[in-house]
Amino acid sequence: MKTILKITNQTQEERNNLILESFLFWGGKHTDHKQQYQIVITNRTLQKWFVANYEKLEQEFLDFVKRHPNATTKDNERLYARIVGKIYDNYPSALLDDIKRKFKTIPIRNLN
Repeated sequence: MKTILKITNQTQEERNNLILESFLFWGGKHTDHKQQYQIVITNRTLQKWFVANYEKLEQEFLDFVKRHPNATTKDNERLYARIVGKIYDNYPSALLDDIKRKFKTIPIRNLN
């Protein structure tokens, strides 16, 4: 069976960097300010959740590729981006809402 790396013409380092960049972007999308962002991207539970869900999407990609073995590398790269891009819409409310509740900022209105 072809691997993700062969199908998308990536190295392991490129794949790892892509997952990391995706996680950082995802964290920014689902947080309201810098403190929440820092807490979210350093949270081991969220990191594991993200990687597990990313790998599920990669499996969805592999399943699709199996059914379409004649696709070009370029087509596979586009399809990979489209399928794993679904990760940005995933929101683990049980995990994120708890973090957001704990780290809400309180605006300072009057310093006098």
